[in-house]
Amino acid sequence: MRGVKLHGALLATALVWSLLLWTRESPTERLRERVVVWERDTTAVESISYRSSARDVDLSWQDDGSGLFLWGSEISRTRVFPAVAAGTSDSVAASMPADTIRVDTLAFPLGMSGADVVRNLATFRVVRDLGTLAGADANTDRFGVGDPYARLTIAFSDGERELLIGNQTPGGSDRYALDPSTGSLYVMPADVLGPLDTGAGALRERRLHYFLPGDVSRVQIEANGQARSMVRSDAGPGTPSTWSQPGSGEPDQTFANFMERVSQLAIEDFERGAAVSPTERRLRIDYFDVDDDPLGFVEVYRRSAPAGETYYLVSERTRVPALGIRSLAERVDLDLPQLF
Repeated sequence: MRGVKLHGALLATALVWSLLLWTRESPTERLRERVVVWERDTTAVESISYRSSARDVDLSWQDDGSGLFLWGSEISRTRVFPAVAAGTSDSVAASMPADTIRVDTLAFPLGMSGADVVRNLATFRVVRDLGTLAGADANTDRFGVGDPYARLTIAFSDGERELLIGNQTPGGSDRYALDPSTGSLYVMPADVLGPLDTGAGALRERRLHYFLPGDVSRVQIEANGQARSMVRSDAGPGTPSTWSQPGSGEPDQTFANFMERVSQLAIEDFERGAAVSPTERRLRIDYFDVDDDPLGFVEVYRRSAPAGETYYLVSERTRVPALGIRSLAERVDLDLPQLF
């Protein structure tokens, strides 16, 4: 019994929260080949800001009453070109409105990739340390740091570190980075900078849970003012889970089908300032391990509008309502009358 719980505990080391609490870790072979520029505890990172022509990204701590977690926000700028019909003359096209900039604002909790950003910038390793750029003729144009591609600022509890991000290295996707306080020039790895440059698509939380399905021993379902407890068992490796009422041992295939659909619930996106009402809640499931200790939960909310239903998901990982993939949430919602 303890083996199952230990397996879940090992998986939990991959969680965002655990990553942020690690202050020392064994680097991979790839990291061992890199040069350490500074080495700090991840808990010393207070915020990270990234500024480029395409997007502004900010990562900071939030407190939702149940603990601290990392939150991201992004302002992206996309150039939108006017549609020109085939055969339009140059003179007509020239008189059409000029292209515009569409600005989108997003806010989201960080997922695993976001946690990696914090960890990689707390202990900053580079591909190469190119030494100091000195004097007026310092080849800043060659490296692109005189007119930087982006600016990256890491605010620690005792001060800030800034990097000016320049050109990509020849034939690669790494970039030059200048520390203006010291004049030191580095080759910054693409995998460290990439998630920030991509923005919300790479940084936001994507999973409802981080425990394994096999870690779940019991669930408590609440829906439509009714509650039901069910226990899970396995016949062996490679066989589907069976669900039954506590003490009965009689498999309930309808409930097993329902839990399979629940396992497919997925996050589509996060909406800035999204909120849900208790009256919109369709379902809550609490998950427990073999020792009947809580593993997590998921809540499904449905909001009706003339354009159709919108579903929101809340779990121990989302911290805030996430926009659910409608087709998957709708299947779960439609199955609820069969459970009671």
